[in-house]
Amino acid sequence: MTLLSCSQDHFTALPVSLPEELAELAAGRDEGEENVDEDDVVQAILRAREKHRNHPPPIDCDDGVASLSFHPEEQLIAIGTFTGDVLVYGYSDAVCELKYTHELHMKSIRDVEFSKDGKNLISCSKDKSILMADTETGKLTQLWDEAHVSPVHTLYIIDENRFCSGCEEGFVKLWDKRQKESIFSLRAMEDIVTAMVSTPQNKHLAVACGGTITSINLNARKIQVQSEEYEHDFTCLGLFRHDSKLLAGSSKGTMYVFNWGEFGLHCEEFTGSKQPVTCLLPVTETVAVTGWEDGKLRATHLFPHQPLGIVGQHDFEVECLDISHDGKLVASAAAAGNEVKFWNIKYIEEVKVSCQKKKKRTLEQNLPSSSVRNRGDFFSGLA
Repeated sequence: MTLLSCSQDHFTALPVSLPEELAELAAGRDEGEENVDEDDVVQAILRAREKHRNHPPPIDCDDGVASLSFHPEEQLIAIGTFTGDVLVYGYSDAVCELKYTHELHMKSIRDVEFSKDGKNLISCSKDKSILMADTETGKLTQLWDEAHVSPVHTLYIIDENRFCSGCEEGFVKLWDKRQKESIFSLRAMEDIVTAMVSTPQNKHLAVACGGTITSINLNARKIQVQSEEYEHDFTCLGLFRHDSKLLAGSSKGTMYVFNWGEFGLHCEEFTGSKQPVTCLLPVTETVAVTGWEDGKLRATHLFPHQPLGIVGQHDFEVECLDISHDGKLVASAAAAGNEVKFWNIKYIEEVKVSCQKKKKRTLEQNLPSSSVRNRGDFFSGLA
């Protein structure tokens, strides 16, 4: 591939070898832009390349990725596949290295999570089982074979010993790794449990089940309050504003804000991209990264509400997201792909939001982490 030098009416080839995607940036300038010096073009392309080097390379798995989880302290990431395998990789900006694999589930992984202290790795599966393995060795330490009467869909870690699980028939169970049976079981609704979340005090557990948000009192072991039933399903949950606000994504594409503990009715709603929100991730107290059916990861400032742009993209629906322990990286995988991608989102900490409404054309802008560049960004640094 040769570098293209821009003139007002045509492009000429220079004997500089650069990746095709970056050379295309030079070809994408708008008509009527002034001539730029060839050396400046080369430097602009090199700067664009540099922006994409500060994250790990993608991980190519043999099977489809169903779930992923970053370790709470170390540079490790766990990946659950649709064939029932759990893979643990070490990662750096230069390389991702497979540490071990365990193939103990009989069917697809639905969720995988590290314990709060990072010593254990917990996974659940369509085969109705929940497994716990030692993080360092990958060896099985605990097995709950028939954990639920239906496939286990999601997990939520409470502390070093306890965690919750939710199944396809709306049951939520609390577990302790030191016990063979669940502590209690409650049915939130007669629908799939898609997400669960709690505050650090772990007094109440918010459960997304069908079109409802249900609050379970973990100490009293009973349902505390339940929202009105919405016409569309809730797909994901996240806490913001120092755990005072609960954000719920929906199959409608609308995101709803609830005051924590007041789950009867939402207090605010945001219209998203008019397609299902598949997953969401709090990255700061006011910024969420959401995965969508169109394969894009979008960043949104919530208070005040303002879409920030596209963090990254896949060719298919985003299946899962997680954020690294240092807040630097987001990892994502698509429903129909075998690849885990990493996006460096450190720049989000520096985002400043004004109360002025953005123009519609800027709402889908590609942010610095995106693998796609905005055409105008390429020449913005040229004077």
